[in-house]
Amino acid sequence: FYTTVQPETLLERCEETLGVNHEFADITYFAADHRFSYNHTIWSNDPEVQSNRISKVIAF
Repeated sequence: FYTTVQPETLLERCEETLGVNHEFADITYFAADHRFSYNHTIWSNDPEVQSNRISKVIAF
């Protein structure tokens, strides 16, 4: 599941929704297409210009 929303914004919304902003809180966000589905991580579409860093790892 892809979105144009940046990961920082998604994390901020999760913190607001859960009412948690503790520095050590483990907030992990996922999406699913139905209630019995595996949870899928939310990927944001990368900007055209990026710093030299890994943003995604795809493994099989």
